[in-house]
Amino acid sequence: MILRQRWWRGLVWAALGCLAGQGWAGSLDIEAMRVEHDAAWRRGPAEQERADEVFILDHVDAANVSQVLLLRRAPVIKGDADAYHDKLARFWRAAYGKAVRIDWLEAGGVKWHYLRRPSSENAMGVFQLSTVFEGRAYSLLVFVPGSQATLPPPVMEMLSVIRFGAPLPETRAAAGPLPAAQPAWRRARTYRFMLSGEALEAVVMADAEHLGRDGMLTGYGLDYGEASVAWFLEGFEWKTQEGRVTRLPWATQGRLVVEAPAELGDASSWTLRLTLPEGEAGVSARLVVWEACGDAASLGAALSGLNRGARAPLERLAATCATPKPAAPVASLRGEAGKTVTATWIFPPGVGSGPAAGNPASRVRLVEAVLEPTPERTAPGSNLLQRARLFFVYEPIQAGQASPAYLPSR
Repeated sequence: MILRQRWWRGLVWAALGCLAGQGWAGSLDIEAMRVEHDAAWRRGPAEQERADEVFILDHVDAANVSQVLLLRRAPVIKGDADAYHDKLARFWRAAYGKAVRIDWLEAGGVKWHYLRRPSSENAMGVFQLSTVFEGRAYSLLVFVPGSQATLPPPVMEMLSVIRFGAPLPETRAAAGPLPAAQPAWRRARTYRFMLSGEALEAVVMADAEHLGRDGMLTGYGLDYGEASVAWFLEGFEWKTQEGRVTRLPWATQGRLVVEAPAELGDASSWTLRLTLPEGEAGVSARLVVWEACGDAASLGAALSGLNRGARAPLERLAATCATPKPAAPVASLRGEAGKTVTATWIFPPGVGSGPAAGNPASRVRLVEAVLEPTPERTAPGSNLLQRARLFFVYEPIQAGQASPAYLPSR
């Protein structure tokens, strides 16, 4: 992907405060990519957009001075996505030298290959981002102050709601405001799925039996924080090495941290951080939304049961509710050995409206943080991993009721 110099020639004036156009909330469609944005973004001059074959968005907040250029076309790539990204990284390195940063970031379930480099004008910095969907390369540029080392929050929020679907007949700019995203639910409590000692032992017995007489399980556990869960499983195996039977220890572990919003609406931002040590693999995390209905006493008892490792009573109450379905496929965060990977999602997509008809006090919405093994996982501990769950419970905000900025978990 060769960037033509005229794309950014003369555009930095907008980032410096001479903003043109009007603030408007809407969406931009580029082939199969839809970009939603709020009214804090201003469209650039139409003549300049046509000349440079981009869409231009400038953020009006002086504390987050940034400009986004979205390429109007997504060219078909040669070969597969891996080959494209390999060539792109080599081109970036050859064009801009070793001092620039080339890395990956994930937002809204989409992985972007990015370059951070200085701009040729006005001491600005530039992020160039690219991703592949169904054989086409989608790219954008973000201009930031020269000292800015990370993407500003408004840009990350925009990235987190980008969606890919069926290609549209042509690239277009959709006009018209989006409806205001009003919070409909407030966070009440966080529950942790804590099994009893006997139940936890039964869960890991499958791993112990798999070892057989060739090894032994020596320790296991789930450690819950305010909005986090860590797991570990360790033991040893007997292996014959160079004619001698040797005891070889092994361990599997990791940690998931969830940043949950205080209020749940159409634009609620969730951040997941999944940490795996070196040698650990085959773990992913995702969010699941569901609802439970019942009288206050039944709901309270069922929710409290989660802290004792019992979810069947709550699932029975959930069967009486029509749980909303997300409008987009649920994304997952895939762990990487020796790293902390992060994803920020606007979730749940399309289900942030108010509670269904009925008594608001008889309904709660749960967002469940799920850890699970990936199909290729071979290490022990899959059964334990599947029991590591966090439940963020939200209560309806009734009309006229003040919404607190934050309700601590209890």
